[in-house]
Amino acid sequence: LTRYAEEVSPTKKTGDKEALRLAAFAREKWTAKWLTDLKPDDLGKWRDERLQKIQAESLRRDFTTLSAVFSTCVKEWRWMRSNPLSDVRWPSPGKPRSQVPGWREIRLFCRACGYRTGVAPTTYTGELAYLLLLSLRTAMRKGEMLGLKPKDVDLVRRVAVLRCRRCCARASIPMKS
Repeated sequence: LTRYAEEVSPTKKTGDKEALRLAAFAREKWTAKWLTDLKPDDLGKWRDERLQKIQAESLRRDFTTLSAVFSTCVKEWRWMRSNPLSDVRWPSPGKPRSQVPGWREIRLFCRACGYRTGVAPTTYTGELAYLLLLSLRTAMRKGEMLGLKPKDVDLVRRVAVLRCRRCCARASIPMKS
C-alpha cells in the first residue's frame, strides 16, 4: 500500500485522495498479513465488517482502489499470483441518484447565498449562486465558466464567448433569462 501510494497514486488526477484511502487501509487487520498469505476470505470478512459501518457504494470505491493495488502487485511487481479481490463478491451497485432540484429549491439556495436578480454579486457566496444559475442556463462546464474573461461576456446582448484552448476557436453561448 505504501509503495503504491508513493509511486502510482501521484501519477493520477485524484492521487491525493487515493493516498488518504490507502493510508486508511493500512490500519486494517488484514494488512498485517504477507501478500502471499492474503486470501479472499480475509477480504470477505473485512467487507462484511465494513458494510456495517459504510454504504455499499463507498465499499465499492474501496474495492476499486484495492483492486488496482492488487493488480499492480500481480502484473508489474510480481508480488502475487492473482488478485484476491477477483474471488470476493462485490457489493451491489446502489440506485443511481435521480433527484433534480426544482426552481423552488434553486431560488431558495440563491436567496440563502445573498444573490438578487439584476444585482451583481458582491460576495463569494453570491458568486457561487451566480455560477449555479449560469451553469443551469447555459450548460457550461465549471472550467468554461471559470475561464471566462470580462471581454468574453456581453451583458447587454446576454452572450458569453467561449474560447477553445486547443485551436483558439470561438463559440457564442446565449445566456437564457
